[in-house]
Amino acid sequence: MDTGASDLSFQQALAVLRRRTPWILLCFIVAASAAFGFSKLQAKKYTATAELLFSNSQLAQQVAGLPAVASSNTQQSLQDTNVELVQIGDMAAKTASTLGHGLTKQGVKNATNIAPQSDTNVVNVSATSSSPKLASQIANTYSTIFVYEQENADHQYYVSALAAVEQQLAKLSSRARSGAQGLALQERAQSLATLAELPAGTVQIAAAASTPASPSSPKVARNIIVGAVLGLLLGLAIALLLERFDQRIREPQDLEAVYGLPLLGVVPESNAFSRASRRDGGTPTALPS
Repeated sequence: MDTGASDLSFQQALAVLRRRTPWILLCFIVAASAAFGFSKLQAKKYTATAELLFSNSQLAQQVAGLPAVASSNTQQSLQDTNVELVQIGDMAAKTASTLGHGLTKQGVKNATNIAPQSDTNVVNVSATSSSPKLASQIANTYSTIFVYEQENADHQYYVSALAAVEQQLAKLSSRARSGAQGLALQERAQSLATLAELPAGTVQIAAAASTPASPSSPKVARNIIVGAVLGLLLGLAIALLLERFDQRIREPQDLEAVYGLPLLGVVPESNAFSRASRRDGGTPTALPS
């Protein structure tokens, strides 16, 4: 490796940066200022998040004596299922109708974001609005309506299952009811009746959305940093372009690139020679030995 050549290239790069520093600083400052101004012009948005906790529905089915559905679903697939449950249906339309404020179904859909928490049974219901209070109202109303409808769906599920078990019991004779099959059906009926009366379903609100105190966007600091970095890159690019089209010879090594010939030697700078030249009216004279 040619250490001298590497040092020379590094020194040349530093020289380019020194010469083009005004351009680099100008681009840096202008880009950062533009990012700051753009951020200040953007409308402030506030985001509020409610948390929904999904319980294990398989456990309730086993308690009721119903066959558990065999599943090899991973945690990721369970999360995807929970998120899809929260998104389907007419939750957005019912939320808009409940809150009013001129909200529409599409407006609620655009304002809400449903996402799972990593490696948990929790699903976040986030709402974004220009009003911090409205953002929390949308998230909480959406979550409350979803939980209410899920409780009704769970209740109907257990009521239907109880009716099916009671039909099976009705078909049995008195002797069969006192047998193993009849006793198992009676126990299952009791479990289903208990589950049908429980107020909690397979999902509940783990944490209600609070009114956000600070905006979630625009992110002024992040935008300024991004703008400053882009400005710096732009300044460096302009510096390289200016240097590329600048044909002036600044260093002795530039002669090699111009003429394609090796540099044999360089006359060193001499203060004494410069003083003698000025004293003789600009005509070089021989220096005393």
